[in-house]
Amino acid sequence: MISFDRPHFPNPESYLRHFEEAFTSGKTPWEPLTRDELLALAKKFPRLVQRFRPNAEGLRMLGLPANFGEEPQPFDADWQERFCATMLACPKFAKAVGYLVSQSIGGANVASG
Repeated sequence: MISFDRPHFPNPESYLRHFEEAFTSGKTPWEPLTRDELLALAKKFPRLVQRFRPNAEGLRMLGLPANFGEEPQPFDADWQERFCATMLACPKFAKAVGYLVSQSIGGANVASG
C-alpha cells in the first residue's frame, strides 16, 4: 500500500485477515511489523512469507535466524541415504522426527504416521 498510515492490528489473526483480504482482492497487503505477525504469516502462507520477510538484520532484531522463511535445501544423496537408514533403524527416532515436523512452522501440511 502506498499510504504510510498503516492500521493497527491488535493480534496476528487480525493481521492475517487483512493480508488475505488484500491479497485476494489484488491489493498489496501491509508488510508484517512484529514477530507475531511474521510468524503467523509464515505458518499460514509459508510460500508467501519470502516476499514479505525483512532483511537479515530485521530478522535478527525480531529474534529470528537470517535464513527464516527460506526454502530448505534438500539433502544430497549421501545425507538422504544416511537419514533414511537412521529412520528405518530406529522407529522411536522416526516417530520423534515426525512429531517435530508436525509441530514446525508449515508442518501442519505434513502428514504424520
